[in-house]
Amino acid sequence: MDTSSAFYLKHDFDWIDDIEFTKLLNEKKIAGYGIYWMLIEKLGQQPDFKLNVSVIPLLAKKYKATKKDVFYVVYETNLFKIEGKYFFSEVLSKKMEEITKQIKRMSEGGKAGYAKKISNLEGNNSSSVT
Repeated sequence: MDTSSAFYLKHDFDWIDDIEFTKLLNEKKIAGYGIYWMLIEKLGQQPDFKLNVSVIPLLAKKYKATKKDVFYVVYETNLFKIEGKYFFSEVLSKKMEEITKQIKRMSEGGKAGYAKKISNLEGNNSSSVT
């Protein structure tokens, strides 16, 4: 696994008690829980955090789940939203937006700090040349 672009996704401790999640657990047991998090991880790897519904059978096969169960998690719960031929998680999209903003702020801060350091070094070098 390439960890250079891996993110840690913090999630709420009480998420398992969410009513939609409870319905999923009641219907699909722990398999539904696993399918949900597999989908979240796959969505998180996408640039726009969306997946084409056509990949559902492929994901089911790859992760040893039934197509019926994966379709159920995507279409029959309110845990995912469907837009045309794509599905996504509003919760994931919001969390990734926060992470993206934080990364941008940190990057800008790092660049500003580097520019200041270079400026200070250049100022020190010009005064010692005289």
